[in-house]
Amino acid sequence: MIPNGITEIGGWAFCCCEGLTKVIIPNSVTSIGRGAFNDCSGLTSVTIPNSVTSIGDWAFEFSGLTSVTISNSVTSIGDNAFNCCSGLTSVTISNSVTSIGDSAFNGCTSLKSVHITDLKSWCEISFGVLNANPLIYANHLYLNGKEVENLVIPNGITEIRSEAFSGCKGLTSITIPNSVTCIGVGAFYGCEGITSLTIPNSVTSIEGGAFSECYHLTSITIPNSVTSIGKGTFRLCLGLTSITIPNSVTSIGNEAFEYCSRLTSITIPNSVTSIGSSAFEHCSGLTSVTIPNSVTSIENSAFSGCTGLTSITIPNSVTAIESYAFKNCSALTNITIPNSVTSIGKEAFKGCSGLTSITCEATIPPNCDKKCFDNIDKSIPVCVPVNCVEKYKAANSWKVFTNIIDNQSIADAVIAKINAIGNVEYTDVCKGMIDDASTAYNALTETQKTLITNLDVLTTAKQTYDNLKAAADKTAANPVIAKINAIGEVEYTEVCKGKIDDASTAYDALTDDQKALVTNLDVLTTARQTYETLKAAAEKLAADKSKANDVIAKINVIGNVEYTDACKGKIDDASTAYEALTSDQKALVTNLDVLTTAKQTYDALKAVAEKLAADKAEADAVVAKIAAIGKVKYTDACKKKIDNASKAYDALTDDQKALVTNLDVLTTARQTYDDLKAAAEKLAADKAAADAVIAKITAIGNVEYTDACKGKIDDASNAYDALTADQKALVTNLNVLNKAQQTYETLKAAAEKLEADKAAFNKYKSEIVAIIEALVKDDDSDAVKEIIRKAISDIESLEYEEAISIDDNKAKVQSLVTSVNEAVENQRAEDQKTNGIEELEFAEKVNIYDLNGRKITNSMLKSGLYIKNGKKIVIK
Repeated sequence: MIPNGITEIGGWAFCCCEGLTKVIIPNSVTSIGRGAFNDCSGLTSVTIPNSVTSIGDWAFEFSGLTSVTISNSVTSIGDNAFNCCSGLTSVTISNSVTSIGDSAFNGCTSLKSVHITDLKSWCEISFGVLNANPLIYANHLYLNGKEVENLVIPNGITEIRSEAFSGCKGLTSITIPNSVTCIGVGAFYGCEGITSLTIPNSVTSIEGGAFSECYHLTSITIPNSVTSIGKGTFRLCLGLTSITIPNSVTSIGNEAFEYCSRLTSITIPNSVTSIGSSAFEHCSGLTSVTIPNSVTSIENSAFSGCTGLTSITIPNSVTAIESYAFKNCSALTNITIPNSVTSIGKEAFKGCSGLTSITCEATIPPNCDKKCFDNIDKSIPVCVPVNCVEKYKAANSWKVFTNIIDNQSIADAVIAKINAIGNVEYTDVCKGMIDDASTAYNALTETQKTLITNLDVLTTAKQTYDNLKAAADKTAANPVIAKINAIGEVEYTEVCKGKIDDASTAYDALTDDQKALVTNLDVLTTARQTYETLKAAAEKLAADKSKANDVIAKINVIGNVEYTDACKGKIDDASTAYEALTSDQKALVTNLDVLTTAKQTYDALKAVAEKLAADKAEADAVVAKIAAIGKVKYTDACKKKIDNASKAYDALTDDQKALVTNLDVLTTARQTYDDLKAAAEKLAADKAAADAVIAKITAIGNVEYTDACKGKIDDASNAYDALTADQKALVTNLNVLNKAQQTYETLKAAAEKLEADKAAFNKYKSEIVAIIEALVKDDDSDAVKEIIRKAISDIESLEYEEAISIDDNKAKVQSLVTSVNEAVENQRAEDQKTNGIEELEFAEKVNIYDLNGRKITNSMLKSGLYIKNGKKIVIK
């Protein structure tokens, strides 16, 4: 227990007190210093009194806390204050807290709920880093002790910070006020309970992953104020079925809608200039996509794995289709590649196994990766411009197709269908031929349609058939018109009823097209209604009609509607008179639509006049900001002018925007600035990449045949190969690398030849030794054997001399062979001389040879002359 009167618990006061299980902090304490209870693993709970205003950095880091109550007096929680309190399951934060330090609750992996007392204060707390936000670990959010399901963010909050409500699975709906301008990275990441969301017009930025893994989100409204959709913003929103991207959006980030498998339709506005890598990858529910003319490149894997995609419209603005762009879009039946496309990346259409035709409008075959059309039937027709078939047959990746045909051949087939129509008759056969030719024509590309020389024949045939049909329909409709006209003035009589029924029966027997030619159907309809009401209205009609006629006259007096006081007076007079009628009398006013239209026209004229003046003033201010941009440069000043003009333009209504006469100047300025920026950034990045390679090449130094030197050369070479073409152009010492590679290979070849020569020399020595060893005979003297032994020793001791050739080295061996042969022969000759007569007893056991060189055993030994140790001896 800390004594009362203590005002401060100093830094690290109880640090590492593992045996401390309970602590009572008196009301006199106003601050808990940094690390005061750090690593107190036995401390499980603590109550911070109302006197404490601040909790220092690392105060309870690594402690064993499972619960903590922070009093209303606390205004700040320091960095890492409860860092790695892995047993902490809940925390209550009052509205007195105005700041939470970096990583204050980082590593609180058991934290399941956060209780707060004032949502606005909470939202205004500034977190130092993402992990400082307790909501990263909290699956449930509590406000004043009650779990929040329908979150209403207070007005006045301008930013929903990164990961602010990440992982709050209990949330089912969120209301974002008009004060919010930015939704941060991962702000609602993993909020699985949210099904729909409306983003207000105040929001201009939706950052990456903001709604990623909101699995049950089915619909969302993005306002015109948003200019970009960040990386992975709606990634894995598995329940999302449709979304409308406003015209304000200029870029769709990487993976923006990746794995939105239930997304069936998407409208990409003309404002979008870039579709990021994997933006719609694995959106298997998409059936068709139209890419606007503003897009110039379809990035890597943009629509890869969209297995439900049956059609795609690629505009003439696109110049490059990047790698894997439409890989495995197996439901695509045909594609048209516009003439603007010059390159198609690796495996761009690989696995589009459903393709039945390809149309390429470029006269020069686009450059394609060799795997661009893998797993596609190569016998499908590939339609190319006139006189370009041979070009495509010779082009890499295109020549694999066996059915390359030009547009003229396709057009000729349609021309033949048109010519086959012949004389037009009102028959089903003729109608079938016309429809067949029309369908075939409509299936052509715009380029192919220009080759149809007899389109006028088809048009005339259609018109002739329609005229014949109209004439036949008119013939059928005229008797009905006559029956309706025969009704005459409607009376409440059986005769009149018979005429109405007869006309109705005849009308109902017509086809829909014939019914459309009955010009007096309103007469029949009115007759039916009039007959039904005549009986009840007969007595009352005269009086009501008189009143109604007065109003009709007032309405007729209005005439042409103008935005004048006189016209307004006539409209008000007729309106007052009409409102004074009874319901039945009002029904007799036959020109009420004239009065209604007059009111609407007058109000519209008034609104238009007032709005036009206001809109013109707003638009003129924006026109001036755009004009002030001037010549576009890559400077902060120019960027500021463009941003100011853009922001001012985006803030306009659609009508006001229509009055901005120089919008093209702003659009061009944006694009020019972005191009300048991209060029500058790319050059810097390319230079950095090239400089790194230059350094690796310089580090090679003198070339030696060593693993270390080889490693430097390979490292530099691999680094160079990994560069882009532009980066490679900036490597100024490529010749050094090339020379080093050549020098190393030369040294390597010399070393390998030396080893080979040594091996050959040693083998040669072994062969010679074997030959010399074979010189030994059974009857050779010890002197001969010694000569041979010494020669073998001399040969085996010879070392390969690198300064001379292999043949010269072998010559050294050969000279020894020659000398040993001579020495052996000389010694043997000497041994053959009779050196004396030895007499041995017949029974003596010795190894001797007869004069023919045969070895004599003891059993064969007899008296006579023999050879022993190279000397002649006599045995008695």
